[in-house]
Amino acid sequence: MSSARSSSVRLGRALLLALLVSILAPTLALAQQTYNPQPPAPAPTVHRGQTNVTLVDYYHVGGERIELYRRADQLVVQLPPQATAPAALAELIAPAGPLAGFGEIRDFGNGLKMLANPALSGNNVNPQNSYATLGAALARLERDPRVRFSVPVFVNARLGSYAVATDELLVRLKPGVRPEDFFADARFARYEQAPASDAYLVRVAAGAGEPVLALAAALQGDARLLWAEPNFYQERQR
Repeated sequence: MSSARSSSVRLGRALLLALLVSILAPTLALAQQTYNPQPPAPAPTVHRGQTNVTLVDYYHVGGERIELYRRADQLVVQLPPQATAPAALAELIAPAGPLAGFGEIRDFGNGLKMLANPALSGNNVNPQNSYATLGAALARLERDPRVRFSVPVFVNARLGSYAVATDELLVRLKPGVRPEDFFADARFARYEQAPASDAYLVRVAAGAGEPVLALAAALQGDARLLWAEPNFYQERQR
């Protein structure tokens, strides 16, 4: 009788352990992921005839991994205050400028602009070659004092909508975690309460684009957080 009861207890514990592992496995796997962009390759899915590449970019929302592609013909620049932004943009896209061939296609306000180069898109271009040209333009802008930051244009791999990662994260802390303690970290340049939200708007010290995706991925395993995700400028789906 005692042996049967002991076997039953062991079996019950084994089943409970298996259940806990099945519940926690997704969380543990999420915590172990790191952001590590790969060499560009043609995106496996075409959206709206877009010229896209994949570097295996991603972010998380509610524990779900959202895959991202990159436009091979578009980038976003953050220019100086609005008073000087038009002059700075004209210089950048001039024939002798670092963005010759690009033109403005979207103005987000406050000097944030999306630019495109038609020569880098279309059915007859190699997206990897186009992205190499785009990457060279982004590299030139890193040293340009007229540009605060420049980033590629990400594309939601499932929806085909654009997503622009600036230098900001949205972070929701767990109850009882003091923001002044959590954000006393060299990875964060500044934080403030997001409007009409329990989340915090955080500026990433390492800069815009890839560093924001990398930090968002690294924070997924932090036990002090409910969630963290890039503060994208995103296309609205109708």
